[in-house]
Amino acid sequence: MDMITQVIGLIILSVGLCFLFLYVSKSEKYDENEKYVEDKMNQIITKITDSFDIKLLSVKFCLDIVIACMLLLFYQNTFLDSLNTMVLVNALFVITLYDLKYHIIPNRALITLLGIKVIVVLLTIFTAKEISALFILIDMLIAGLAFLLIGVVCRFMNKNAIGMGDVKLLSVIGIVLGVNDSFHMVITGMVCIFFVSVIGLFLKKLTRDSELPLAPFIFAGLIISAISMGV
Repeated sequence: MDMITQVIGLIILSVGLCFLFLYVSKSEKYDENEKYVEDKMNQIITKITDSFDIKLLSVKFCLDIVIACMLLLFYQNTFLDSLNTMVLVNALFVITLYDLKYHIIPNRALITLLGIKVIVVLLTIFTAKEISALFILIDMLIAGLAFLLIGVVCRFMNKNAIGMGDVKLLSVIGIVLGVNDSFHMVITGMVCIFFVSVIGLFLKKLTRDSELPLAPFIFAGLIISAISMGV
């Protein structure tokens, strides 16, 4: 498969993945005593035909093209490595929408992300004989457990610092990207939070008690890392 065909295929898969994550997130059931109930959650899907959401998806499609070209043509990553990144891009895109509007991290989006990661890992092991399955597994577990531990410690020290949904999100990101890429991406996201917080405080749009959703900044960290480093 030549590089142009791979780029086109990756973009097409990315579009499909976006709607897959939207669908699984929409279909998730929530308890009636949750702050945000299912009826309100479904608004994110019904609004997808609105002009704003069409524009948003158009921007997302352009972003897919840029990332696919950077990963495959500029950094010359393998197709499966690039697919791994694009899966996370689409998962975080949908999770960001939910986190911004409803302050919820959809569990089914995380489960779907892990399921696709398993498929990608198996394909990588079978197609790249030089890559050790044990090395991949250890790398995934170390990153996932490290972020889980960091999140639990932060929540133990201050419950308002991070939600359990964010802890699960960070842990899953560690599993999907491994140690090096996940830490670089999360650190980039933290830098984004720092600058937004400083600017918000300076402009008096935020206070010290303001709570910012984590997913949008992690998503920004992933986009920056993918374009600047080929994560």
